[in-house]
Amino acid sequence: MLTSCEINEICGALSLAQGELSPAPFDKKNPHLNSKYASLASCRQSSKEILSRHGLSVTQFSLTNWLDGLVGVTTRLTHKSGQFFEETAWCKPKSLGPQDVGSAITYLKRYAYSAAIGQVSDDDDDGNQAQGLNGATGAQKQTPAPQQKSADGLAPNSDYVIQVGKKWIGRNLASMNLNDLAEYVDYFHRTSKQTGKPIEGKAMEFMQHAEPYIAFFKTKAPSDEMPEYMNDVPF
Repeated sequence: MLTSCEINEICGALSLAQGELSPAPFDKKNPHLNSKYASLASCRQSSKEILSRHGLSVTQFSLTNWLDGLVGVTTRLTHKSGQFFEETAWCKPKSLGPQDVGSAITYLKRYAYSAAIGQVSDDDDDGNQAQGLNGATGAQKQTPAPQQKSADGLAPNSDYVIQVGKKWIGRNLASMNLNDLAEYVDYFHRTSKQTGKPIEGKAMEFMQHAEPYIAFFKTKAPSDEMPEYMNDVPF
């Protein structure tokens, strides 16, 4: 992440703004995962007056890396003093056609915007349900989420147990929210590219199991019948 030399002004303003921000209205629904989320328009509309009141603005620029088939978005949170925070996120769209590229850019803008200002834009309760958590006991159920089954049975590697990282270690693929899983896969690709180091060990083992699992759902339905969310998954 890039920042200005001084960040005291922007940190103070952002702290005050976050005290006034509420979760963005969930105006979109992902029928594949039966979850709700806030569109980019909803995030901007619900936060722009609060940000402006505290001298903050968000600017986003789209980027392309045609050689590697990647698209990216640079997000800069700026304070009226000139201080700023800036970060760039990349993903690989389904294809380099204009519709898929536009969908990927919108996806990155939405998540990057919410992350920059600290605003909730996803339905956390639905995420818990998709991950198989029992709300009454807090116990984790290692059973496939209903929406991750198909007429042909379970996806490949659905019982593979993740053995890398702290957040998801011990979880099997079938119990994971597809959005979280795709983000985790993208994290390893992005880190490898940025550091120039190959993916090895448990991380490589995870990738070899997770990528076919995600691809299974990506290819089960014609692209024109797939929900917006699945066209946005960054892999």
